[in-house]
Amino acid sequence: MQKILSTFHNRTITPQRLSPESAAPGMRSTDLVKHIHDHPSSALAQKARRFILALALCHTALPETQTDGQIGFQASSPDEIALVQAAHEMGILLVQRSAQSITLLESDDKRSVYEILNVIDFSSKRKRMSVIVRCPDGRIWLLCKGADSVIVPRLRQADVATRKSHEVRRSIQIEREHHRRSKQHEPRNSFGARPSLTVRGRSSLDIRLDPVGVFKPGHELMMHTRSLDSPAIEDISVDEATIFSRCFRHLDDFATEGLRTLLFAEKYLTDQEYAGWEKLYTDATTSLTNRQERIETVGDMIEQGFDLLGASAIEDKLQKGVPETIDKLRRANIKIWMLTGDKRETAINIAHSARICRPDSDLVVLDSTKGDLDEQLRDLYEEVRSRSTHTVAVIDGHTLAVIDEDPTLKHAFYILIPFLDSVICCRASPAQKAGIVKAIRALVHGALTLAIGDGANDIAMIQASHVGVGISGKEGLQAARVADYSIAQFRFLQRLLLVHGRWNYVRTAKFVLWTFWKEMFFYMMQALYQRSNGYTGTSLYENWSLTVLNTLFTSLCVIVPGIFEQDLKAETLLAIPELYTYGQRNKGLNLPDYALWMILATAEGMIVWFVSWAAFGAFNRMGDNGLFALGDLSFSLGIVWTNYKLLYVSTFSFL
Repeated sequence: MQKILSTFHNRTITPQRLSPESAAPGMRSTDLVKHIHDHPSSALAQKARRFILALALCHTALPETQTDGQIGFQASSPDEIALVQAAHEMGILLVQRSAQSITLLESDDKRSVYEILNVIDFSSKRKRMSVIVRCPDGRIWLLCKGADSVIVPRLRQADVATRKSHEVRRSIQIEREHHRRSKQHEPRNSFGARPSLTVRGRSSLDIRLDPVGVFKPGHELMMHTRSLDSPAIEDISVDEATIFSRCFRHLDDFATEGLRTLLFAEKYLTDQEYAGWEKLYTDATTSLTNRQERIETVGDMIEQGFDLLGASAIEDKLQKGVPETIDKLRRANIKIWMLTGDKRETAINIAHSARICRPDSDLVVLDSTKGDLDEQLRDLYEEVRSRSTHTVAVIDGHTLAVIDEDPTLKHAFYILIPFLDSVICCRASPAQKAGIVKAIRALVHGALTLAIGDGANDIAMIQASHVGVGISGKEGLQAARVADYSIAQFRFLQRLLLVHGRWNYVRTAKFVLWTFWKEMFFYMMQALYQRSNGYTGTSLYENWSLTVLNTLFTSLCVIVPGIFEQDLKAETLLAIPELYTYGQRNKGLNLPDYALWMILATAEGMIVWFVSWAAFGAFNRMGDNGLFALGDLSFSLGIVWTNYKLLYVSTFSFL
């Protein structure tokens, strides 16, 4: 079984040069390409060529000729570009694509035209895509790539594959637990060196092939080298179960390194089989009702009985500053959830790399296949209540669906959430991501949710949260268009929250308190004057004075701080994320503070009124006993005190 690890542009780690010790068990991919060229009729060459052809055919990428004459690729997903580029590096180049055909150029300058019969598109529900092509020799070839959770049940020997998958996973878990206990005090290395075949291509492409060669039913061709320049090939007879075991172990190795894995499968169709299915598919695509559901149903009919062809793994490289940003958000008392469609091992490794999981974190896996979920939740609840360690819960999409269907389990799960430091949801669909956000909003008292994503599968989650943040990048602008805020990189989230979030909270709090204070202050004098006019409703203030009170005389003292206030420098807020808790704890705007400001407004209004009343009687040397003079005196004192208090006393006392 050919395993390819392809990485592309900013989705790659820096290509690593393998040491002689790590490279010795394997061979370079150029050696494999040379073997395919020199021995085209061998079983190894045929199997490897079919896998490379699958990389070059099963996609929706389009080739384009660049200014330097080289061929580049455009696709809706960078993953597809990585796989097509991998096929190019392995000797098969996509040179032309139309709605009816795909033209490939092989290393010996031979052009092959494959007729596109049907493309069953990828969807978040299907978790796979399929392409049906007619080969140059006339055979009809069905290629499918997707998550292992949907490909394995559709294999010809699905029972054997499923059993071996579970056995491999259990054995690996036992090995890791033993390794963790023996190495618990050693520093973690997320991307350890492993034997692989490496080739350097153009740009930032780094392709690594697993040393295990090509498998066929009943036997295996194993590639190994005594040196990098002298590859040797030998036949080792193994059964299908052994093939599946080795393949799934390699898949787990890829996932452990934080790589996004896909399985490739193939199937040849007879003309009669395809003709019967194609009529049903045409009816589904032209249906006026439930078109998408019918397409998925008909597609599922043909996507059965596959032969396993290969596995790929692509690294989605963390952007610059992601671990540091998450660490600061955690220090700011923000609980972080990671919702992803990747495998559990991939999600856990990425969580370690992004510092969602710390080296000393207690990782707890909730799995519906391991026993009673209610008991698992109770045990986890007792554990987090009795221990003070950093606890991270890992839950997959299937287990989450079981919890959502049972009200008791759902209530217990979301009661547990406030006691967990982080949660990792793997194999989660877009609908499940949105459902999690909605459930937290409904069931966790006082929770304020922020969702951040960069792809179309994050749109539902972003729209379901209180605040949505979209990242614009290689995944497109779908998430950025529907979000409340759009940023270019994840690391900008720390400035958005810790700096601008704090500043805007302080500005809003001051604006609200000061606006209510000045209104209460001014009209307290009006209310006290009513005792002297027999409660007739006569206004103390002149009409034009009231008209311009908020627009001319007291507007700047609340608007300026409400727009430009920066209580602390940005550098200080970024260096000390704990200052963000000022807003979380409602320190700037709360009921006691509001009541205090209202009491102050009442007291200050009474003082100004009685001072004006006494001064008007004792020092009225002009002889004007009219209401206009009394009102202007009170109004003038009120304006002076409002601006002095808000712009000087209150502002500088907070700094």
